[in-house]
Amino acid sequence: MQKKQINGSELYPVVRGRLTELNSKPIIEAVNPVAKENRALYRVLNLTWSDTVPDTNKVVTGDWWDADTSSSVVSIEETLAEKLGLTLGDFLSFQVGADTLKAKITSIRKVKWFSFQPNFYFIFPKKTLSSFPNTSMNSFYLGLKQKSEIAE
Repeated sequence: MQKKQINGSELYPVVRGRLTELNSKPIIEAVNPVAKENRALYRVLNLTWSDTVPDTNKVVTGDWWDADTSSSVVSIEETLAEKLGLTLGDFLSFQVGADTLKAKITSIRKVKWFSFQPNFYFIFPKKTLSSFPNTSMNSFYLGLKQKSEIAE
């Protein structure tokens, strides 16, 4: 079998988790009445880690962490932060399997959602999230001429 080259995005780790608390209060009690309607509060979310700001993201408030940080911090997507009333310095808790992950919001990002690249509401430093079970994802474009090669 001959290897084929397909250009795509980098691999992004994915950890499944549910947002459960804001500043040590149950998230449903901590947000305003309008925010309680946001679906992100009622479903499992895809969380990821990255040492650098993804190309399709821009930090608009706060600071990104150093690649070797062991601090439990998180960067949140701008629109979700606004809808839920989250700000820099807030502490979030996530239920990941049987474990609880707590992290402080240190940056808020603008995300290009229509870039056809993997995008996430929450990004953590690698040392914070990598101990949890995870899968990987990426995206790529496959032209019509390459369609028959996908099975290979």
